[in-house]
Amino acid sequence: MEIISDTSVNDLRVSAAAGQDASIRFRLLNHDTTQTALLTHISGTDLCIWMVDTNDAVSEGFDQILHKASAINFWGTICFSVLIIALIFLYRKNMFTLMMDPVTGGYSPSRFNQEAERLIARSAPGDYTFIVMNTAGFKLFNDIYGYAESNRILKHIHSTILKYLEKGEILARFGADDFNLLIHTTSEEVMVQKLDLVVDEINQFNAHLREKQWIIFRAGVYQIADTTLPVVHIRDRANIARKKLEIPTGDILYSCGFYEEEDRAQLQQENILTNKMDDALKTQDFKVYLQPKVDISTGKIINAEALVRWEDADMGLVPPDKFIPLFEKIGFIRRLDLYMWEQVCICLRRWLDAGLQAIPISVNLSRMHLINRDFLAPFIEIQKKYAIPPKLLELELTETAFQDRPDAIPEAISQIHLAGYSCSLDDFGSGYSSLNNLESLDIDILKLDCKFLRDARTENDKGHIVIEELIHMARRLGITVCCEGVETEDQLAFLRKCHCDIGQGYLFSKPVEVAAFEELLFGSVSGNP
Repeated sequence: MEIISDTSVNDLRVSAAAGQDASIRFRLLNHDTTQTALLTHISGTDLCIWMVDTNDAVSEGFDQILHKASAINFWGTICFSVLIIALIFLYRKNMFTLMMDPVTGGYSPSRFNQEAERLIARSAPGDYTFIVMNTAGFKLFNDIYGYAESNRILKHIHSTILKYLEKGEILARFGADDFNLLIHTTSEEVMVQKLDLVVDEINQFNAHLREKQWIIFRAGVYQIADTTLPVVHIRDRANIARKKLEIPTGDILYSCGFYEEEDRAQLQQENILTNKMDDALKTQDFKVYLQPKVDISTGKIINAEALVRWEDADMGLVPPDKFIPLFEKIGFIRRLDLYMWEQVCICLRRWLDAGLQAIPISVNLSRMHLINRDFLAPFIEIQKKYAIPPKLLELELTETAFQDRPDAIPEAISQIHLAGYSCSLDDFGSGYSSLNNLESLDIDILKLDCKFLRDARTENDKGHIVIEELIHMARRLGITVCCEGVETEDQLAFLRKCHCDIGQGYLFSKPVEVAAFEELLFGSVSGNP
């Protein structure tokens, strides 16, 4: 036997005695085959295993292992390649989705923002103008035609606007039905002329329709004076200009507002009020002020109107015209009206418990309530909670409610009467549709707007004649008349002459806190106006 490895037979003996593994390679005489012997110690015993194999067998085993490894490597490479291709496909698909609007086929919001940032950064102040165009009432198209047809309309709007864009100007659809444009700055006159052409062409499909379905827009425009502003802030300024506009009516297909710095100051003020309003309601910073309504013939206080005042620790007394329109716009007015109603019920309950002669108090009801057919339920719940006789409560609807939701008004008045409350029409004459309403609406009290008395300067002038005729007409319809804005003795004398029922104004009292009103009604203040 010829030993052909560095390990000797004596090394094997030493390894076996020490309980270690060892191997030796050798060739038998007259044989060309090389063999390998492996000495393996069995753990936990004094035994060893002696294994001998030829190198050909070992090589064959290695070849099999290598073959399997190669196969695994091949298929692993294939699987890895497929995974890479799938990831690339998904990446490109996501990038396609991110960069293109699936409805219009134009820029996606992300791509628009990127392009807008690039263009604005390379421009000088005033070079570009940002426009936001909102499709007013587009939800109606979804309800009537369905989403497929509505998407076709959106694509039509997009393609029409795109035709009027020049090189270096971009367009994209944002949200459901908003379109953002970045265009070169021109004069306001030229911009409005181009907007005329765009909106007119968008609506040309109506030419052959018997029932027209006009697409109406509100547009806000901001000329970019500060190119360092982020696109989101630029868009906000265009939206400020848009939101200060009313939705167009009649034959007008769009409205267009231009951003001014005063708009941003107003927005900042509105944000302050919005951030404070919830806490103000919880801490009762909204105070009830009462203004007397006086019987013209006797001078006696027979009713009162509850008016809200906001007393803030930082801002002081916030005038109602600063927060009421905002609250109506954002819907918070519904919560405020219910709060005022409850405060009035608390006041009436205190008077009743004290054995005082309580008088009716009226509370203003925003037109926002009329969106819900069951709007009166929470009012009734509060009234019953404090066990207030319904005859002591009155709800005042403004004339704007009659104009905005004419179909809902008759049912609303019917619900108010079924609950036992009185109903008055406030600010009568501030609009132009009031006379048409009187005949068909079952209101209890008609409140003449204060402008009537302001316009009635001399005896027998047009202002006096209008007031006389309105009072005469209302009395024939069985409606009580209250005239607002009574400030002078001459005005009071004139109202007595016209047989007006009730007067309200600074001649009698300005709106005062509840405690001061109680002195007028029950206590220390003597005499009548």
